[in-house]
Amino acid sequence: MIIDFYDMLGDVFMKKIMSIFLIFLLTMIFTLNSFAATDYFIPYGIQEYIDTAFDNYEIKDKIPLYDLDDNVTAYMITLSPLGYIIYNHDEIIESSHTLDYQITKQKIYYCGPLSMFELQGDCEYRNLISSEVSNFSELQLLEQSFKSLSLKEDTDLKSTLFAEDSIVPC
Repeated sequence: MIIDFYDMLGDVFMKKIMSIFLIFLLTMIFTLNSFAATDYFIPYGIQEYIDTAFDNYEIKDKIPLYDLDDNVTAYMITLSPLGYIIYNHDEIIESSHTLDYQITKQKIYYCGPLSMFELQGDCEYRNLISSEVSNFSELQLLEQSFKSLSLKEDTDLKSTLFAEDSIVPC
């Protein structure tokens, strides 16, 4: 009788251990799946902006944007159903609820707000909004003017400037 009692306690103990282990295992599986869906890092301030300004939007992709020296200068987050956010570090450069860039798999060169280009041919760059074609020196001028604006401390890029297509420089 005593042996049966200890065997019964051992079975109950093992069932509890197995239940706890299964709960832990399932929790880990669901947690890992949620991280696998977004395999890129978005800074807290940018995520907070998305949560407030783009409520009920889903993040589709995070795309690196390059300067003319082939350095990553910013990132674009594309949103669903429509829209995007461009940021560098923790600062939002531009965003839109109503506009999408026509993104391909090519490297994208960013020269400032509304100035994203992809290389077309050997030395021509196509604007992803207007489809206008520019040469390298024209892009250099755009990039230099954007960088000089960004460096001025007295320039307030967070002004409320609304364009027809609701692009808001932040």
